[in-house]
Amino acid sequence: MRDPTSGASARAEGLELHQRPRVVVEKMLNPDRMLDRRLSQAETRGIGWDAGLGGFIAAAITGAYAGAAVVWANYSSPRFRKAFGVSGKLAMVVTPAFFAFLLKSHLVVAYAIADNRKYIAPLSDQR
Repeated sequence: MRDPTSGASARAEGLELHQRPRVVVEKMLNPDRMLDRRLSQAETRGIGWDAGLGGFIAAAITGAYAGAAVVWANYSSPRFRKAFGVSGKLAMVVTPAFFAFLLKSHLVVAYAIADNRKYIAPLSDQR
């Protein structure tokens, strides 16, 4: 219902209501998130450093949990102790840690690519 005291004609108000969804959809289809320039070497190094550090932390945490699980299984189960050699037990620790590193570092880089304005602003404030 149109407010008669608003001063806008019904035609102008109807046009505005008609144009608003179009503008919203246009903005969603063409987001303004990418920078107009290439990333500098310092920004690229910063993203790489953050990806490596985040991946290392994720790998260390995952490796600690996987190592604890392997040590517990080795201690409590004679069947586990006999079924796997040292290389098999080591692979049970290293493989999850490796994939945790890959996943976390990839997600950091993907986040930086997807919305680099949000990612680089705090990065440039820190360094």
